[in-house]
Amino acid sequence: AGDTRMSGNWRQILMSLRRHTPFVSSVGMLTPDALKGLEAALLEGRCLLVDVREKHEHEAGHIPLSVNLPLSQAGKWSKELDRDRPLILYCRTTNRSKRCAEGLIGMGFRDVRVLNGGYLAWSASGLSGRF
Repeated sequence: AGDTRMSGNWRQILMSLRRHTPFVSSVGMLTPDALKGLEAALLEGRCLLVDVREKHEHEAGHIPLSVNLPLSQAGKWSKELDRDRPLILYCRTTNRSKRCAEGLIGMGFRDVRVLNGGYLAWSASGLSGRF
């Protein structure tokens, strides 16, 4: 599942954003394997992995290299982020992160992706605890 128009090579998408490509208006979905392929971009700060779950959920377990910016506080933190920096959002499943992504895109964020299946999919993928 997911938006097949957005499933191309993520590194090419990142490079395109650096050249100020036109605004993308739909939410792209990433698999856990695709997220794993972005490790270098995450480590280099070229994109940001955001856990939109509440603090207690994040503390109970999270994807390495992610920052916790709860959906309940998105009105505050969304004003502080670079709208040109690619974001990858996740929650427990997909519901909250997709809702958050749609809101961020509506606010002018240029590239927002969602981890399809969220933290549960990451945990079930065998990648849990690693990056």
